Amino acid sequence: MTYAYHILSRNEHHRASSLDIDINDEFKALLYAELMGESLQKSLDNATLAKLQCFASDHAQNIFVLRNVPLSFGLLETPSTEDIAFSHISRNVLFTLGLFSIIGKQGFAYEQENNARLVRHVTPKHGSLLKGTSHGSYHLGWHSEHPVFSIPGTEEVSRNDSPYAPEIIALTGVYNYEDIPTLIIETKALLDKAQAEHGSWLINALQKNHYDVPPGASLSNVEVRRSCPLLSISNEGHFKLRYSDAIVGTSDQARKALSALRQTLREEEDKLKIVVNLQHCDLLLFKNNTTLHKRSDFDANFATGMSRWLMRIFASNPKLI
Repeated sequence: MTYAYHILSRNEHHRASSLDIDINDEFKALLYAELMGESLQKSLDNATLAKLQCFASDHAQNIFVLRNVPLSFGLLETPSTEDIAFSHISRNVLFTLGLFSIIGKQGFAYEQENNARLVRHVTPKHGSLLKGTSHGSYHLGWHSEHPVFSIPGTEEVSRNDSPYAPEIIALTGVYNYEDIPTLIIETKALLDKAQAEHGSWLINALQKNHYDVPPGASLSNVEVRRSCPLLSISNEGHFKLRYSDAIVGTSDQARKALSALRQTLREEEDKLKIVVNLQHCDLLLFKNNTTLHKRSDFDANFATGMSRWLMRIFASNPKLI
């Protein structure tokens, strides 16, 4: 399985880096996002912009990697205890927010997660290594981001008053000397395979409101479990899936459907998975709910100060934030 990617030319990288704005907090970065998007449209080549727009508009394209993106610092140590000053990451954050603006999306943070910060540093942290979050180094299973929240672009948005799950996830590679990839499965491929193996009843069963969805480990002050479908249909008629290992069925049919889906996921994982091994200055954009992602376990490289370090930002339609 493959994914779309594009490499910024040396001139594009230089022009994008020169757009750096001297800001020291995330709120100001969000205010400058639209301006940055306008500047990037003048600085990036037409081929780059066309591939970015294709990712945004093509429902069949769920993954896009942009290489040689600007970063705003030299060789800093991976933050293993506290986060680093925003001034050290402002260039890349502005670049990412500018790309979001070009495709009509906006970066945002959840009050219930990551101390309401826009940027989450996906790094192993002391005291969290065995936790099932992005701050651990333990195996992190297949999941969509924040399945307890409503899936955007579906009827769930109008039926429920919960926050919306993010539409797009951005991950920027800072260090990955351990060569630990981000593994992604497109949900359409998974559902097609599951339906072929188990029958069309499975798709109908996954759309029933018979699944108990708990909040993820990274969410704080969210104790409400939701009873909702795993599969919803978007306003354009495409399937969107919420998933985590913690979800359970609340009826016999739901438990049977969930077991069948997990069986397909286990048996077909090696054939369906897309391996994205992010390195320094790589930016991965992928769509939530039309993909699942996971990470294998690894040994945190604390001794060198250069453990695996990705920077994550969520984005959605501004009307949904």
